[in-house]
Amino acid sequence: MPSPSFKRSELGMYSTVSEQLKKAREAKGLTLAECARYLAIQEKYLSAIEESEYHRLPGELYARTWIQKYASFVGLSPKECMISYEKELRIRSKLQEKKVYSRKPRYGNVWELITLRRLAYAALVLIFFSYSGYLGYQTLRPPRVALNVPMNGFRTYENSIILKGQTEDGAEVRINHQLITLGAGRHFSQEITLTNGLNTITLSARKKHSLPFSASVVIVKTPPPAILTPSTTGPLISNE
Repeated sequence: MPSPSFKRSELGMYSTVSEQLKKAREAKGLTLAECARYLAIQEKYLSAIEESEYHRLPGELYARTWIQKYASFVGLSPKECMISYEKELRIRSKLQEKKVYSRKPRYGNVWELITLRRLAYAALVLIFFSYSGYLGYQTLRPPRVALNVPMNGFRTYENSIILKGQTEDGAEVRINHQLITLGAGRHFSQEITLTNGLNTITLSARKKHSLPFSASVVIVKTPPPAILTPSTTGPLISNE
C-alpha cells in the first residue's frame, strides 16, 4: 500500500481521504477516466472526491458509497478511508462554524452596549425632567386652603361674620387685601364687619413663588326684622 502523503491545508497536518485516493490512483498508474469506466461513476464525481469538493456530489449517501468503492479499487481500506472521511467532516464542520462566526459583524455587542447606554441615558433624562417638573409644580402650585364660610348669597342681619380656615406652611393669607395673622397649625379666624346690602369677601393665599389661590363669597346683610309693640292708644275714631 503506498504511504499516504501529508501536507499542510486548512485541515492542518492531516492526510485527507481525497489525497489518499489520488495518491493511490497515481501509484497504480490509473487515470480518472479509467477509474470512472471501471467503477461506473462519472469522472466529474471522482474528480470532486479527489478535490474534497463533496458538495458537487449528488448527496451524502453517494459520497460514502463511492469513496468506499474507489478506495477498494485503488487498494486502500474502505473502513480506514471512512474513518478518515468522518474525521474530515467533523473538522470541516468546526472550521465552517468558525468562519460563520468570524463573518458575523463584531458590532453587535458594541451596538447592544450603545443601546443600553442610550436607554440608561434616556431613563436618567426622563427622571431628571420628571423630578424637575415635580419641583416646578410644587413651587408654582397655589397653596391649599380649607375654608369654613357661608354659602354664596347667604343672607343675615348680623353686623359681622367669622371667616375661618387653614392653609399650608409658607403661605400668607389675605382677606379683602388685608394680611391676617395665622395661628397654630396655620389656622386662621377673622371677623368680617358687614354693611347693609351686598358684601363681597375676597380671600387670597400665596407662597413666595407660587401662583395665587383666590376665592370670594357674597354675603347679603338685610335689615333686622321689625319688632311690633302693642299700641297704648285706643283706636282712631273718625266721624267721616
